[in-house]
Amino acid sequence: MITFSKITTAIISGVVSISSMAADLRIISSGSKSGSYSMQAMAYSKDLANKYSVDVRVPGNYCEALKQIDDKTPTLFLWGHDFESDYRAGNCKGVKFKPAQNTAIRFDKNSSLVCSVKFNKTQFVSDGASGSIGHTVPKEQFTGPIVNINKKFNTNYSSVPYNGNGATRLALINGEIDYAMVTGEHAAFITGKGGSCFFLMDSPSKKYPDVASLQEVVGPLNVSHSFDTFLYAVNMPSTQKNELVADIRNAHKNCSSAIGRYTKCDTTIDFVWDISNVETSRWEADVNSLLGK
Repeated sequence: MITFSKITTAIISGVVSISSMAADLRIISSGSKSGSYSMQAMAYSKDLANKYSVDVRVPGNYCEALKQIDDKTPTLFLWGHDFESDYRAGNCKGVKFKPAQNTAIRFDKNSSLVCSVKFNKTQFVSDGASGSIGHTVPKEQFTGPIVNINKKFNTNYSSVPYNGNGATRLALINGEIDYAMVTGEHAAFITGKGGSCFFLMDSPSKKYPDVASLQEVVGPLNVSHSFDTFLYAVNMPSTQKNELVADIRNAHKNCSSAIGRYTKCDTTIDFVWDISNVETSRWEADVNSLLGK
């Protein structure tokens, strides 16, 4: 039996294959080896392993992840709007981007939260406060919000980038940084370790009714940050795709599944399964914003 911890070890190494009795399925994460994409890919591989022969690939670099997509293998592919903007800017030279938006089966907007183990909300916005704020890469996504936080509250926070939200939360727990800006599932880990998450870097959310919106507190200065993610299903006919989507959605409904445990019964991430122009328009707007358009 393949345990969750064994899969974790294999993911960190870069590739894990789980053999079963049915069709081949490749799952590719475009994120870091310790971040939310790799953890979701790992969870899906565990939940689908009883029906599919799963090959999980986590190269740790979004350009390298694109190279793992071929024209034949049925593939699930996790892709973020920040990687999309870098791709469109020409940062993956010679790599052909395969997935189209009409192959997307899931969308989510995952807003960052401000968390700490040592400090609270009042201390974070105290006049003259200083310290370090850790976050994932690319650093440029967080530069503007941190600059505007310093401007609004007369603080002096420095930016400390890590390769993934998983590495960021570990740095916070270990005391390397004073604050962390992480997505919901990593915020849940931090609070489970005795920390607190007191600002949502976006508009108010029903998922976090007790967490204040930092954007509302700051006002006209932009301190919002979230990750937009599409999960693509490529190289499969509609019947196979529909069956796979049903299997994935059933896993999400099961709080005891790997993905159910990771998302705390889908309470830490806002998933949209019926993708419309609302989601695709948001994606394009956020991609273009990073491109300076």
